[in-house]
Amino acid sequence: MVKCYQDWMIDYPKHIVIQKERYFYKSQGIHAETLNDLLGYKLWSSKGSLSTGGPSLKHIEDALTHHRLDYIVVEGDDILIKKEFGSTTKIKAHNSESLMSDQSIKTTRQLSDEDLLQISETLLAHFDPYTGALLDDDQLINQSEVQELIQVARNHLLNKVKNEIPSSFVKPWDQSEDEQLRYEYNAFMSIELISKIHNRSIAHIRQRLYQLNIIDRLDQYLYKDCP
Repeated sequence: MVKCYQDWMIDYPKHIVIQKERYFYKSQGIHAETLNDLLGYKLWSSKGSLSTGGPSLKHIEDALTHHRLDYIVVEGDDILIKKEFGSTTKIKAHNSESLMSDQSIKTTRQLSDEDLLQISETLLAHFDPYTGALLDDDQLINQSEVQELIQVARNHLLNKVKNEIPSSFVKPWDQSEDEQLRYEYNAFMSIELISKIHNRSIAHIRQRLYQLNIIDRLDQYLYKDCP
């Protein structure tokens, strides 16, 4: 059975737990309140627990690192990132007024071109970039005219940043790389790890898996919820 958020909180009581779900990085409970304090992320109630998060892991990591808060980033049963600063500060001790007054943290909320590119690709894949939920076909964002506008914006962003990102980000796939990708996915490697191996964005890895019929849009991101 796949570990749920509460399991990670029990196993790592001194760490902020960030759970990767689809294109989204989420925290719950007092961890969500901490991200709300640090970054002003909106809180919402999910299954009786407060939740928050965003599509940019870098912004969250910058804030936690600035305040030297230990944290882990998890996906399924895997720990993707683990950072420890040796701080004795308790998570509950943070004060929202003092944290939100820190201008250096508030400025990290500005989205970069790469963040916007990731958001546009998420929308083109029919997912909500801020909740990770699959968007219904009848929603406005999935109408052909809107999708065409998003595609234009995505292409503009890609052209803008292509000289600042690895060439493999836009390099065509060949047969040998496709075979390697298929092997890695079937070996249960995480998408995060596969992305690093191929030096490509997570969105491009997922897109290629879909194009190769290795996954479909629905079961590509299935996670087992906690009871």
